[in-house]
Amino acid sequence: MTIARTTLGIAALGFAGVVAAQPAQRIAPNEAPNLAAPAALLASTKQPPADAKIYGLPATPRTADRTIDITPLTRWINVKQDETVALRSGDKTYAWTFATWSIGSFPLSRIVPPEFSVPAEVRVYVAPDPMRDGGR
Repeated sequence: MTIARTTLGIAALGFAGVVAAQPAQRIAPNEAPNLAAPAALLASTKQPPADAKIYGLPATPRTADRTIDITPLTRWINVKQDETVALRSGDKTYAWTFATWSIGSFPLSRIVPPEFSVPAEVRVYVAPDPMRDGGR
């Protein structure tokens, strides 16, 4: 019980520090806060389809281990489990970490945002990571 209270106290202090670190926004009494900027930022963020999380998670291109160019002739890509790959199609780049337990293949369209155009038939083949599960 003491541990739970201590953890809660530390979490509350951490949250208070985050809140206190935020700059205050001055608003006149008859003025509404401007929420357009944060909403525009969220809308511009590339989001994968909702069910994509079973295949891994989005990453930043600068953290990628390598880059794969997706062209109209691409039919498949090969990646390793836990590998971070930047996918480039034309002038757009999107990165993904293939942190998944399901080894096999799936359509690339399952993990890229709608504005990232890829041929529908492109499949991702995920090879097991030899470092995971003792190298089996």
